[in-house]
Amino acid sequence: MHYWRCQTLDESSELTAWVVGSLPARPFFGEGTVGEELYAVAEKYRTTHVRPDFAKLFLDGVPMTRTSAMLTPYLCHGDHEDPSDTGELLWTRDDLVATLERCIQLGLGAKLHATGDGSVRQALDAIEVVRKAHGDGPIFHIAHIAYVDPADRSRFAELNVIPDVSPYIWYPNIFDESIANQIPEKVLRESWPIKDLAQSGALVSGGSDWPVVPVPSPWIGLETLITRANPDPAVPGEQNGEQCLSLPPRQSPPSPATPPPPWAWEKPSAPSRPATQQISSCSTTTCSTSPRMPFTKLKSCGPTSKARASTNAVRIKHLKRSSRRFQRPKSRNKTKEQQ
Repeated sequence: MHYWRCQTLDESSELTAWVVGSLPARPFFGEGTVGEELYAVAEKYRTTHVRPDFAKLFLDGVPMTRTSAMLTPYLCHGDHEDPSDTGELLWTRDDLVATLERCIQLGLGAKLHATGDGSVRQALDAIEVVRKAHGDGPIFHIAHIAYVDPADRSRFAELNVIPDVSPYIWYPNIFDESIANQIPEKVLRESWPIKDLAQSGALVSGGSDWPVVPVPSPWIGLETLITRANPDPAVPGEQNGEQCLSLPPRQSPPSPATPPPPWAWEKPSAPSRPATQQISSCSTTTCSTSPRMPFTKLKSCGPTSKARASTNAVRIKHLKRSSRRFQRPKSRNKTKEQQ
């Protein structure tokens, strides 16, 4: 992210969204400033709406390329594949704990990329060590929460960890075939356990992970959290429908004679320049739990029919692009950490 551009926009009163920066702890996608060197300079880019408040850690890859760290071995397609292959953890437990403790020293939160149930468990294990030593402190997010072992689902609430569910592909979609070619059916049937996480008391966050999905409309994600079905009626079925969320029952408006609650009289304090984020078919939004950050204002203007018609073609392009980023180097030696 080019923080100096956001800083310039904010200083000229042109930035109308909150920008929360996640600072890579290690190189991943390419060369660049990371870790301590980046932490040291990030603060000078802080403005009212630009907040470099998180470190970013990639614990594994993606399931399509067999680089997610899983608890169950990947499907084996022949002698050229290892039947015991469960993917690769990119961090040791000790390194992960040390990095999270460093985040606490610096006052940074952490966002951990963990697409496999094995990497999710590793993240929770490391956070448990840190919480026991330091108590509740910075915010820790774990993304993307597609696969979480049933034994680990209640740990998010217990450890005050936010499950960041993204991208919104918890319904039948163009990614399904490539994932089903690698992940065992039993694991797939329990994918995206969002209802279990919410009912356990975890504060569930969600996002589009754009540009992994071509249309970053929050309305698609919200609708499919409830239906677990593709918004396109031509695509049948639902994905793990047992994990559908439900809407609260509709309530009648209060009687005019009913006095308002005490908090209704409290006037919320407003920032010096309120930040409002307008949502269109080519922008995205996230939800923050920070009391310093106001709620995002959403403008309902989802994808047009033309955008819907081209969705599959665009998704294929993004799938190919995303998969290439996580391809294993052919000469890379395989290492694992015991679960």
